[in-house]
Amino acid sequence: MFGIDWNLDGEVDIIDDMLTLDLLLNEDEESEDDSNNAEE
Repeated sequence: MFGIDWNLDGEVDIIDDMLTLDLLLNEDEESEDDSNNAEE
């Protein structure tokens, strides 16, 4: 489980879903990954 202040409001938001965490960390790369997967 991760405690991260995502919205920088001084309160720590708990994220216990690894998939959600991964999507948040890789939000900018997601569209690129979809393009690569389409080619295979």
